[in-house]
Amino acid sequence: AVERRPREMILVIDNSGSMGGTSMAQAKAGLAFALQRLKPGDRFNVIRFNHTMETLFPAPVAVDRSSMA
Repeated sequence: AVERRPREMILVIDNSGSMGGTSMAQAKAGLAFALQRLKPGDRFNVIRFNHTMETLFPAPVAVDRSSMA
């Protein structure tokens, strides 16, 4: 058996005007899909951008109940 090592994922989502409708729904579904696959020990952050950029957390955080809420 191969030991799974913790991973760090930086997820980027475009919420500019061109992402309206179906495109945004698909982007949100993809983001949720990736987040659901994170395991304890993994770290993540989300970057949202349009004409500005914003991170969900100041730095990647560990997967736990508070970070996934």
